[in-house]
Amino acid sequence: MRSVNSEQQSPITMTWEHLLFINIPVSVNRIQAQLPEGMRVDAWNGFAYVSLVPMRLKNFTVKKISWLFNPHFYEFNLRTYVLVNNRPGIYFFSLDASSLPEVLGARGLFNLNYRFRNMQLSLQEKRFSFTMRSALLKASTQICAEITDEPLNTNPLIEFCTQRDTYYVVKRGHIYKGTVQHPPWKFYKARITQLQTQVFSPLHPADPVVFSYGTNVFAQFLKPAVQPIVFFDGQCGLCNRAIRWLMVLDRKQQLRFAPLNGSTFKAAEPPAHLPDRIVFKDDQGFKDGVNALLAVLDYLPWYIRGLKIFKALPQAFLEGIYDRIARNRNLCRPYLGKQSDFRILD
Repeated sequence: MRSVNSEQQSPITMTWEHLLFINIPVSVNRIQAQLPEGMRVDAWNGFAYVSLVPMRLKNFTVKKISWLFNPHFYEFNLRTYVLVNNRPGIYFFSLDASSLPEVLGARGLFNLNYRFRNMQLSLQEKRFSFTMRSALLKASTQICAEITDEPLNTNPLIEFCTQRDTYYVVKRGHIYKGTVQHPPWKFYKARITQLQTQVFSPLHPADPVVFSYGTNVFAQFLKPAVQPIVFFDGQCGLCNRAIRWLMVLDRKQQLRFAPLNGSTFKAAEPPAHLPDRIVFKDDQGFKDGVNALLAVLDYLPWYIRGLKIFKALPQAFLEGIYDRIARNRNLCRPYLGKQSDFRILD
């Protein structure tokens, strides 16, 4: 269910039309083995599920700009259902689209593994037909179904597969999340008459297969799935100045900052006996000192991430420089600049 102001607050809008949901039960171990580190299967009745979802997408707009994109194109995705920090979401094994500009844009903006394919989708007299072909691989997908007039008011499996507002991707080795909102689905039961594809096997769909005529969608840009936090010495003038520079460089405002003696650091349950130095926590756990500073670079603009070249230097050499600066950091006068910012936590 979307909020009243979703359209005004969402930088990305689109319309999904003529969606068919084909849900296939699979062993949990099979899917877990294919998931990135940090994700685990969200199972239902002891099974993992993958879904084949062909659809038509139109009116794609980013920050009120639509002329860059095709007025409509077709899409086919193979997805499964996962948990990240116990929050349910969707993970896409593959996404195919019939428009090359959208394929390139989705790869760049959302880090989604889109591929270009030739597709056709039609709905005539409640006969649904979808075809997808890859000229290079000579692989094809053919899905045909009959759409009934019988609405599906409630079903636990369908709710499990479709009532999700979050999807997860891996970007620079970290898990990011995207969020989408839309009005409640209106589903109708469908009967598969032909199902042939190389994207997944074996094909044993669970009942019911459902169809939706469509919905308007409101989406947000990617954010880290686990909030990255930089912990620093709040009494140190040098540390405070360094944090201010980080806040300027963090143009997407992905990082949060908190003092080492604050409640946020205690609540994060850090490992015992951490050294007296800067500490960083994200989806890969805690890091301190030079490792913390290098890890922060993953969340900064590309022209700053180039500093990761320092990883080529010996670790002991870098730690020696860091420790020398840290031992003398109190020689820097306390920083009296503005301290109010939503990114600074207690």
